[in-house]
Amino acid sequence: MARVHILLTITPERAGYESTLESVVAQSVRDWRLIACVAPGMEGVRGVLDDADERVTAIETRRGVVPAMRNEGLKLADGAYVCVIEAGDRLEPEGLSNLIAGAEAGTHGAAFGSWRVIDSDGRADGPPIDPPEGTLGVTELDSVLAVPPAAALVRRDVIGTMRFGANLERWSHADLWLRLCEEGVRWQVVPAVVGGVPNDSEEGGLESNRPDELRSVIERSFRRASAKGWEGEQLPFLDPRSQILIPARTLVAAFQILNPKFTPTCRYPTGGEFFRG
Repeated sequence: MARVHILLTITPERAGYESTLESVVAQSVRDWRLIACVAPGMEGVRGVLDDADERVTAIETRRGVVPAMRNEGLKLADGAYVCVIEAGDRLEPEGLSNLIAGAEAGTHGAAFGSWRVIDSDGRADGPPIDPPEGTLGVTELDSVLAVPPAAALVRRDVIGTMRFGANLERWSHADLWLRLCEEGVRWQVVPAVVGGVPNDSEEGGLESNRPDELRSVIERSFRRASAKGWEGEQLPFLDPRSQILIPARTLVAAFQILNPKFTPTCRYPTGGEFFRG
């Protein structure tokens, strides 16, 4: 069994998998397995992947929606760690090594690293983007939401039975990061660049639905909070579940950028505001 299972999604919109595969094969950590999830109808791609490396397993998914593709791949991932990437992403040669070290050093088996925005030739488009130092959890959700899939690694048993959020083409990974944080997971920040992600402007219009999807991710968080009764009078302020009340302020700031008419609608017992979507 490989130590790290890497989930790679390949879709017609994000089909440039060759450089991504090269970056995986070049990893200093050799104990990995790449599960390449190929959207239906992409002729020839699976054959190329099958011949690329014995550690590559290519599957044609039943659906071409990214979260559904990731969930199919996740069913096959039985290694100690899971890393998620998309076609066009590139891992630094020490990327997996640094992420594993961070996950082992942290308390919850999850790690983020710095990343670069890259052009189609893999050249850095500006300086690295660095998460805050230390660890990221439920009180730093604005930083967590910004972390792309190629900059994260998490222990498989920490994910457990969780799945990537449905109907989220661009934010299903952020939705999963968010739900893990809600369960108390804190991500160890690795002080190293671990990967690169394509420049949004070169992705052929994929960004058109990003605001709506971000709104959906945030609304889901509010609905989960409401369903658990976190705004109820009976909930003690020190109940561990009340940790969501702190980052709600952070999330509502992002939501108000997308929807200026949104306002908080209720309060919790200590007088602070709770935001319900």
